[in-house]
Amino acid sequence: VFAITLGISFAITNPLKKLMGYFAAGAANDFSVRMPASSGDEAGQLARYFNMFMEKLQQSSDSLHAEILEHERVQEALRESEKQYRQLFMNAPAAIYEADYKTRRFLSFNDMIPTLTGYSKEDLVQMNPWDLFTEESQQTYLNRMQCMKDGVNIPTSQEYAIRKKDGGILWINMNIDYTLESGQPVKARVVAHDITDRKHAEEALKESERKYRLLTEKMADIVWIADMNLRVQ
Repeated sequence: VFAITLGISFAITNPLKKLMGYFAAGAANDFSVRMPASSGDEAGQLARYFNMFMEKLQQSSDSLHAEILEHERVQEALRESEKQYRQLFMNAPAAIYEADYKTRRFLSFNDMIPTLTGYSKEDLVQMNPWDLFTEESQQTYLNRMQCMKDGVNIPTSQEYAIRKKDGGILWINMNIDYTLESGQPVKARVVAHDITDRKHAEEALKESERKYRLLTEKMADIVWIADMNLRVQ
């Protein structure tokens, strides 16, 4: 009787011990482990259930692993894209900055801003961008804001005069993209090009034309301009 009892106990406990060993392997993240399921008894049925469970766990693990790899790939691509954007932003030949209308501070700016204005980066982060504009340009800007508020279409770009740290005047052509809240601008992204040389050339041309007109008006002799065919201009 003892031998029979011992045999029955062994027949029950041995498969359970094996099953516990397989579960321990699965708990250690080895989802590929499988139990032999050739018998048609309860132990075999339990093994098949175990194998089905582990198959689903492995599929879920593989899917999760693939998602993690894809997420890491996307994150790496995003970091590389941000790095390239930062390089373009900082090294662009145009002055680029973002301003917060609520705090009246620069949110960001590239290296051209301190280069053109003469202010250091430390100076600029403490400054109100509005203070860089001359009084005339401030009024021009306010007029544009009023037109935008009234629903009037305005050009996307506008010329402004900026006062540099040394007191000199910098002329820029600004293209501004606004972030609006309740129809009011709260942030601005600006791309500005230095047009100082062009403005000086225009002013020099106007002065030359003014002096020429003044000279011809005060001359006692008759003066006219003719082309190569002696046609009066």
